[in-house]
Amino acid sequence: TNQTVVNMSKVHFIDSTGLSILVKGVKHHREKNGDLVLCELQQPVRIIFELTRLERVFQIYATENEAVQAFQ
Repeated sequence: TNQTVVNMSKVHFIDSTGLSILVKGVKHHREKNGDLVLCELQQPVRIIFELTRLERVFQIYATENEAVQAFQ
C-alpha cells in the first residue's frame, strides 16, 4: 500500500512552499487510498501547523515508532 511516514525531527522551520509540498503529498496518497503521516515535529514547526490549521489535515505522531505502528 501507499503509506509514508515523514520524520520532521530535523526540520526547525517550514514556509509556505514546504507546507504546500506536504499538502500535495498527503492529497496524492489519499487519492491512491494511502496515507502520509508526520512525526516528531519540532515546536516552531508544530506552531505553524496549528496556526495554519494543518494539524487537522495531517495525522501527527510524537515518535516515528508510533507513526509506523499506526499503519499496522
